Amino acid sequence: KRHSLDDLSNVITKSNKQISIMFNNIDGVTSNFDTVTTELMLKNENFSVLALAETNLDACNKNLFNIEGFQSTYQSKINGKHKGSGLAIYLKESLLFNTLESFNQCSPNLESLFISINNTNNKIPITIGVLYRPPSGDEHIFISELNVILQKLPLNNVYLCGDLNIDLLKRSQNRLEDILYSNGFAPLISIATHHKPGCTPSCIDNIFTNSTDCVTYSGVCDIISGHHCPIFCTTLTEWTSSDDESNLPKYDFNESNMIKFENEFTNYLVNINYFEGAIF
Repeated sequence: KRHSLDDLSNVITKSNKQISIMFNNIDGVTSNFDTVTTELMLKNENFSVLALAETNLDACNKNLFNIEGFQSTYQSKINGKHKGSGLAIYLKESLLFNTLESFNQCSPNLESLFISINNTNNKIPITIGVLYRPPSGDEHIFISELNVILQKLPLNNVYLCGDLNIDLLKRSQNRLEDILYSNGFAPLISIATHHKPGCTPSCIDNIFTNSTDCVTYSGVCDIISGHHCPIFCTTLTEWTSSDDESNLPKYDFNESNMIKFENEFTNYLVNINYFEGAIF
């Protein structure tokens, strides 16, 4: 379903602790960041996660683009590429998250950035990934690389959002759907998300999940930043207070663990290849 800003506000404000996810191909944060944050985030402040593709930014510059009340993690654009690369995820400051480095990659065929949110009312952390497939990449290699990631992800409570530059409105695009469905993922968006003058509208932006029973709402926002409409979903999962001690990391300090750490650290130091002439 397509929504105006007023409709969107009514949907999202039903629960201010509901984990809700919005994705947008921003086509450059330097050009469109103010539009997205003003029209989408500030008027709909209850969105808890905003994922972006094509930031065209290096992670070291992420502090130039802040949203009040949110924290962020960035993946740098491909080195030497000035347009059509780079990912970001903004989360409310109340959310405790970890970056999942083992699922993150930046290749000519697939860019991915994953995080997990730990302070929720669900025993299993919610995993959120943002994906981008450069249209200049090899689609077959992309399918293979994505399949490797899908097979390693948790069996539920996972949400993948992104611009894959594969139109799911075309019946011929079934290889992508095959690997998604075979790994337990279903798309939440089924209408056009990309509108470009002279081109047929297409559904190349989407949100996929392996927990459709936890989704309360999904849709497309009428606001267009560039040629892409923002897409969103809301879930039954709610975040809990980060002050709750049950959400804090647990550390097991005991003699055997300390000895194990000491031995591993000693071996690490022994195996370091010091640069010739380095002074310590």
